[in-house]
Amino acid sequence: MNARRALFAAIAAAVAACPLWAEKPLKDYSFIRGVNYGMNADQATLERDLGYARRLNLNSTRIWLNYQAYEKDPQAYLARLCNYIRTSHRLGFRTMPILFNGNGLDPDMLKPAFHPRGDAYIMRLSTDKGAQA
Repeated sequence: MNARRALFAAIAAAVAACPLWAEKPLKDYSFIRGVNYGMNADQATLERDLGYARRLNLNSTRIWLNYQAYEKDPQAYLARLCNYIRTSHRLGFRTMPILFNGNGLDPDMLKPAFHPRGDAYIMRLSTDKGAQA
């Protein structure tokens, strides 16, 4: 439950920090041109691929976060996530991380016994300072 409160607090803080123009829906979103991208590439490949995307006038990436990959090595996963977001931002992209899309769903994740692990995962994604080094 505390992880959910922390997540909602983080979302509320992010919403409060948004510029005023973001408070109202825009009439035109055609300036957002994006692509889905994975986080498994090495640094050279990531920069090359985002460079190609930039030449195509893309300005946004969407990445799916993967709980199973996180559980295998949390620190490495968080470091890879932070590196991806920093690299894409440095190259002029906005990134939209997707927590869950239903692909590869493990039915056990829907059971109450999973909730503490899921809450801990969300808490680490939203507050972990270790990966930011």
